[in-house]
Amino acid sequence: MRRKGIIPLLALSALVSAGFVAVSSAPALADAPPAAVEEFTADLCAGSTAADPTAETVDGNPLNRVFGERLTAYNAGHVVTLYGTSGKNEPSTPNCGVRFVEGVGPVSEWMYCTDMTNHTCSVTDEQGKLTHDGGYVGTPELVDGNGDLTAEQQRVIEYIAANDLTTTPMPEGYSGAGETLASNDSEKNRSVRQQMIWCVSDADLMQWYPGMDLWCPDNIGDDVRARILASAPVEPVLELAPVTSEAAADEVAPLTLTTNLLNQPIALTAATGTIGLCAPQDGVELENGAVIVTGSAPVTTTVDLCTTGAAGTDVSIQATAEALGAATWAQSPFAAPDGTFCQVYTTASESSTPFTASASVAFAAPVDENENTPTNPSENTPTGPVENTPTNPVENTPTNPVENGTTAGDESAAHGELAVTGADSALPLTAGGALLLAAGIALAFLARRRQGA
Repeated sequence: MRRKGIIPLLALSALVSAGFVAVSSAPALADAPPAAVEEFTADLCAGSTAADPTAETVDGNPLNRVFGERLTAYNAGHVVTLYGTSGKNEPSTPNCGVRFVEGVGPVSEWMYCTDMTNHTCSVTDEQGKLTHDGGYVGTPELVDGNGDLTAEQQRVIEYIAANDLTTTPMPEGYSGAGETLASNDSEKNRSVRQQMIWCVSDADLMQWYPGMDLWCPDNIGDDVRARILASAPVEPVLELAPVTSEAAADEVAPLTLTTNLLNQPIALTAATGTIGLCAPQDGVELENGAVIVTGSAPVTTTVDLCTTGAAGTDVSIQATAEALGAATWAQSPFAAPDGTFCQVYTTASESSTPFTASASVAFAAPVDENENTPTNPSENTPTGPVENTPTNPVENTPTNPVENGTTAGDESAAHGELAVTGADSALPLTAGGALLLAAGIALAFLARRRQGA
């Protein structure tokens, strides 16, 4: 079973904790097994007990055995009380109970009292029936909260049941005396958690108990309750959206995180890229890769985030916050022999459900310059043997006619144009042709001298 994180209450600013979980005040609906199950041994509830429930028996059955009326109630979708906080079959609070949860199966969890003056109704007889002072009270049935409490009180109680809280030392004279942690870890820790719940449900009575007149306001006073209510909205909001779905390579892309989950970590992960705050923002912290929005009023906040990614990649970002399913509230249907009704118990489900939100940003690959180079050979410099052949025969006709054996206006220039139109059209002069051309020029020169003579 998952251990909740520890949230210190001594300093209000320290309500932020890596293990905080939001809770919902919606009533839990009764789940019944799809088909009736046979007798079975349930898991023990989290934490230690003074006695071993598997060694303590009733009519030969260990206290975590679901038999007799226990089994009938379980198959009907009710909560079966197994044993008390000490691990024994005795009047107690809290009590370990088991119920069926769809998709999970049997779930064992501690049930805490929310009515100081009502009976615990937590003793099982040989037939698996639940009793108080020998009177049958019936198996606890799921109810829609405690009708004697306000919606805000119920939400605060659900939070206390769901989260481990540090406190000032419990006053002397109580089973949790000296303990500073409200949790399910041990009998003393569970006593602290139970007292904290009573500080909310029965504050008018707790003020008359020695030391509790100071302990309750110190640890779960109005200011702390306000922060809890702000931190545990009835309808959690967690949204993540990119400002743009595409970004240039090596560019910083902005995103927005919108949430009303305060004073708790919202884990951020980015596949193949990075994610973080764009800049410092009031009321927003970044701690161990998680965003924490702080505050004492129920508000929805938008957080500016920035991500980067490698060229040609899609960076997927996910925001995750944990939240428990709806709390269980249950009460035995019949009164005890003295006419007093049984407790309304509450608990937080041990099967957590994460809230998640995701977004993706595509980072473009760099432009390949070669992709824009035309492939038509007439528009490109040849890559073959004519790589250095001039492409404009007129502009590139050699200016030294002596070197090429012609003048710019000579008919040979026309042959030069043809020679550079392509690799297959090149007509270079051979060595013999060059000698014949030189001899012809010499004869013509001698003939002109004779004419002049």
